[in-house]
Amino acid sequence: EIDIYREIASDEEDIEIGEFSDELAQETVQRLRDIGCDSAKAVLELSVDELVRRSGLAPEVAQHVMSVIRAEFEDEEEEELEG
Repeated sequence: EIDIYREIASDEEDIEIGEFSDELAQETVQRLRDIGCDSAKAVLELSVDELVRRSGLAPEVAQHVMSVIRAEFEDEEEEELEG
């Protein structure tokens, strides 16, 4: 077993993938972790096609994953602009 850790700049926000368990099925979250995508930014570094290929998720599910994660970051950006 190999653990992979990413350095994240202190000014760069990231979200642990388990935080999306309200919007994503537990099996989907686990598949993301299984391929080393334990954070939202790690998932967004992949294309939908690569996510499908690596995780075995259906294309519709992979697209939903990307949409949910992108929406979360858009919401955070809006809150920062308002606050």
